[in-house]
Amino acid sequence: MLRWVSPAGALVGFLAGAFPLEAGVVFAQDLREETRRGAGLTAAGAAALEERLTANPEDVVARARLLGYTSRLARQRRPGHGHTEHLLWFIRNRPEDDLLEGGAAQVLPLFDPDGYAAVKRAWLRLVEEEPDNAVFVRRTCVFLRSPDARLAETLLERGEALEPSNPWWARQLGRTRWRRASRAGAEPDQVAAAEVLAHLERAHALSEERGARNLLAEMSRAALAAGETGKARAHANALLEPAPNDPNRGDRLHSAHLLLGRAALAEGDAQGAAAHLLAAGEAAKGASAAGEAPATLRLAIRLPDLSLARDLLAAGDRESVLRYLQLCLEFHETYRDRIEDWIVLVEAGLTPDFRRRW
Repeated sequence: MLRWVSPAGALVGFLAGAFPLEAGVVFAQDLREETRRGAGLTAAGAAALEERLTANPEDVVARARLLGYTSRLARQRRPGHGHTEHLLWFIRNRPEDDLLEGGAAQVLPLFDPDGYAAVKRAWLRLVEEEPDNAVFVRRTCVFLRSPDARLAETLLERGEALEPSNPWWARQLGRTRWRRASRAGAEPDQVAAAEVLAHLERAHALSEERGARNLLAEMSRAALAAGETGKARAHANALLEPAPNDPNRGDRLHSAHLLLGRAALAEGDAQGAAAHLLAAGEAAKGASAAGEAPATLRLAIRLPDLSLARDLLAAGDRESVLRYLQLCLEFHETYRDRIEDWIVLVEAGLTPDFRRRW
């Protein structure tokens, strides 16, 4: 029978001679990888794994692969996908497995409301039975944070009380509060944004260097929405500082200049805002031209934040916005047609709907 041990426990036991590493021992990280492998299964391969489970319901490798496979079917809205059954088995039998924080452990209520309700009940039953188990609280929050953001916030607060030195809780509280307070693409009001900023600043103070740096853009954005222009500028300037072995240099510099531009415009400095808008485009273009593919990967496949361009356009600065959109064409890949359409509209004296992201 397959037996689960943590990687650290296996290594210590092996070195100490406590037990030999036999075939069938399953490491925690292996199961998450098995779900990814399962996503590529054929129907015949899945049927063979179902036969394995009939013979041995404790075969966690087979079940993890089927979880990945049925998760794919569920996202495709295939009838009778069986995803909920495999997911509930893991929650009831192995709730501390890391795979329960992966994408295969999510259920979209829009596509499968009954499955979502069943899994939600299973997680809430666990945290009711063991309210001080931070792992169970975390897994439940990961499952709930998008569809049930308000409930997730309550549980995140409980988790932070259990582990006050763990920045994960404060970071997720800030992000969940931001999503809940945002409506139709608009940023939260000042009160909600101030709450988000307080959560993120707490996470920043608790994080190691890299984790803290990764929060700077979110902190600056929250500060802007909260009307804290000085804090927004300070966080964005910190984002401009060189970072060792930074795989996201282009994204980082691009975001920093956009945020500094918004801070300048909030203080009435339209010229400074325009300068930062163009600096953002030049930074991303320069990283792309230097062959730093990882640095501009997210920019290449996702529309940039166009709120500064929108506000400058509203202020009458079409020239700077046109130049920025032209720079976007030099590093953007996925939405080139849309950007070209926007350029045509701006040149014609019209205002594109930059809020429409998809």
